[in-house]
Amino acid sequence: MCHWRLSRRLTRVLQDSDVVILFAENLSAIKNVYFIRCKNLHDFGLEYMGQHVGGHLKTLHIEECRRITEFGLEHLKKFTALDKLVLRNLKSVHGKEKVEQKIRGALPKTDIQFEL
Repeated sequence: MCHWRLSRRLTRVLQDSDVVILFAENLSAIKNVYFIRCKNLHDFGLEYMGQHVGGHLKTLHIEECRRITEFGLEHLKKFTALDKLVLRNLKSVHGKEKVEQKIRGALPKTDIQFEL
């Protein structure tokens, strides 16, 4: 199961495969997304989200999502509207220092918490 939260008012648990479907179903008004322990959220999911909500998403929190790698985190540069980014316990990310440097360079106005 994947725990996600779109806002402080809406919290839900669903199957991992449903996550990307939500972004395809006209949720372009969402501002805050939290992914915690999503077993099947992967690099392509970040790419897709960046294309569809990266221009207006304000908060993105990704924690303990085992299929996210350094290649998926490259897509975070598409999240140009982010005020806050939290990346925590992403075990499949290699070259963490270099990844952090790239993300900070791509999102200089974003408050980034990087705890990989």
